[in-house]
Amino acid sequence: MTKVPGRSVTVTGSRIAGVVSCVPGRVVDNAPFHARFGDKAADIEKMTGVRARRWSDEATTTADLCQRAAETLLDRLGWERDSVDALFFVTQTPDYRLPATACALQGRLGLGRQVLAFDVNLGCSGYPYGLWLAMTTVASGAARRALLLVGDTITKTVDPDDRSTAMLFGDAGTATAIEVDADGTARFILGTDGTGEHQLIIAEGAYRQAPAS
Repeated sequence: MTKVPGRSVTVTGSRIAGVVSCVPGRVVDNAPFHARFGDKAADIEKMTGVRARRWSDEATTTADLCQRAAETLLDRLGWERDSVDALFFVTQTPDYRLPATACALQGRLGLGRQVLAFDVNLGCSGYPYGLWLAMTTVASGAARRALLLVGDTITKTVDPDDRSTAMLFGDAGTATAIEVDADGTARFILGTDGTGEHQLIIAEGAYRQAPAS
């Protein structure tokens, strides 16, 4: 995607109360990539600075990592489960196409039924867009407290023989708590250029080129 001028947006009336991250236990260093890609691996390591990353196991999903992060965050903040009014789950690796993982996480976390919850399908821009969405929702009065859950287990989709991506990505889940604050101010630069859609794509990931059943 090419860089485009963004639009400056200011949100007042909400703040970040806390952030927790959760990563898988498995650490993958660059040794297997040096064996696979030879000298090219050293060039990529030098260019990116990435020497290790965390990879999830087959059974662990993004929702699992975000749930653990959210449980830890709620406990540390002392937030009662029924005090949360909104939950946003931002990922490109949800549990299922249907139902929305945000709705499943509402149930798994034991939040109240008054919670508004939905998924947002975004990758690299997911956290700032999700933060803007959560802070705007709280600032508008639609919710007094919100949970923003953002993460990916993108290594489940990466081709291990593609040196342009295999060495870059790891897995993680995060939870961010947003609450009302009359003095809170946040500024965002938002923009989109979707003309490069074919540069980073899982072509058979949904319904345009759905695999045969």
